[in-house]
Amino acid sequence: MGRVLVTGASGFIGRGVLAHLAKQGFEVFATRKNDPDNGDRDVRWIKADLHDQGQLAVLMGDVKPTHLLHLAWYVEHKKFWESEANIAWMNTSLSLLQHFHRNGGKRAVMTGTCAEYNWRYGYCSERVTPLRPKSLYSATKDALRRVSEVYSASHDIHFAWLRPFYFYGPFESPGRFVPSTIASLLKGTCARVDHGQKRLDFLYIKDAASAIASVLANDVTGPVNVGSGVPVTLRDFSDIIAGKIGRRDLLSVENRPLKNQESSMLVADVSILADTVKWSPTYNMDSGLDETIAWWTGQLGI
Repeated sequence: MGRVLVTGASGFIGRGVLAHLAKQGFEVFATRKNDPDNGDRDVRWIKADLHDQGQLAVLMGDVKPTHLLHLAWYVEHKKFWESEANIAWMNTSLSLLQHFHRNGGKRAVMTGTCAEYNWRYGYCSERVTPLRPKSLYSATKDALRRVSEVYSASHDIHFAWLRPFYFYGPFESPGRFVPSTIASLLKGTCARVDHGQKRLDFLYIKDAASAIASVLANDVTGPVNVGSGVPVTLRDFSDIIAGKIGRRDLLSVENRPLKNQESSMLVADVSILADTVKWSPTYNMDSGLDETIAWWTGQLGI
């Protein structure tokens, strides 16, 4: 298949993608800022600070990847929306793409966000739904996509842009909706859900990793939504979690008004993922949540 360089490979999304890429026949190289553990025979880990232009040039010159999967970004829970680190990552990502081209790279996949869309529309299609990035995070992602698409088109790079929706599973940031709900219920404390009627698109992280690897191996170009395509209310989703843990008595669900005229639904049109990439999920909500709850139970020592 070729030689792929994966950035952000030790993160929530990235860690699950590596095994899929190796199974597809890629020679897999992965970066991390800290000293890597090279115990995995299917992945060659490389220590690199991607913001350092010197290290970036050496990295690309040494690896000379045919494929690039760029997942790295600043994603500290709640702080990432308006952090100036977004600007740094936008600039670094453009440099990464340039070095990729200079060393013969041909297939690049980068990661955007569903927050690029105008959320008032609810049902988000890559082909139809208007964009309206409202945070520094989503604006820099959108700007990166626009420049990268033009650059790639003029430099013979097959470029695709991932738009993830709501992934959940092991290693997710503890403060986010799914792990915080699970942790509260496992600890025997109240789990509050403020917008019970809001419908979101949840996808188990192992399916998300499989989908992303499939996009990279495909020749699809342009934006690609990565989600389940199935909306579920936060009330129903949290009720399923509470039922599995056996603590529905600790679940407190309210229907507070949404802010900024947001839609009560945010769901992905996954027709490109299904019809062009030919990908479909392996997990359903029950099996995904069973594994997630079991993992957090172990993490919390309960």
